[in-house]
Amino acid sequence: MTHLYNAMSQFTSRAPGLVGAFLDSDDKVYAGIIVDGIHCDYAALRIAQKAKKEKLFLVSDASFVKHPVDSFEIDEFKIFFKDGMYLTETGNLAGSAVSMLDSVQNCFNEANIELAETLKMSSRYPAEFMGIDDEYGYIKKGYYADFVVLERDTLKLLDVYKCGEQMEIDELISA
Repeated sequence: MTHLYNAMSQFTSRAPGLVGAFLDSDDKVYAGIIVDGIHCDYAALRIAQKAKKEKLFLVSDASFVKHPVDSFEIDEFKIFFKDGMYLTETGNLAGSAVSMLDSVQNCFNEANIELAETLKMSSRYPAEFMGIDDEYGYIKKGYYADFVVLERDTLKLLDVYKCGEQMEIDELISA
């Protein structure tokens, strides 16, 4: 499932909808979730995480993370940036400007999901979903050494490694 809760038929007691179908699904069904506090409430994130555990992973819905554009068009839709999100002319949510780092920080700091679980939601679980967990998603011998180093309490970005090589953080942030 893509972007759990967003633009889906919602869960009610008499009609569980697509959200209910996911929460009730077997262990083969995964879902990505946008953790920006806009696409879903943090309580809804916690409920989904408790219900689905390793089948829920973080995704970024950010096309313009560090350089938001005021507006653009997709097909016949005009999209506008306002208050950290992208909206259609009619006010429907069309995207956000949340980065993966923001998503991790929000998951831990705002939704109060344990740090180890938050980190798995941003690395191991998506690698498992994509079937590349034999090369990605873990820090161990024989795996690609693509990872970030975060400050433990604030989750501030300290270092970035790509293929085992330390990257210049200033270049990544300004890109």
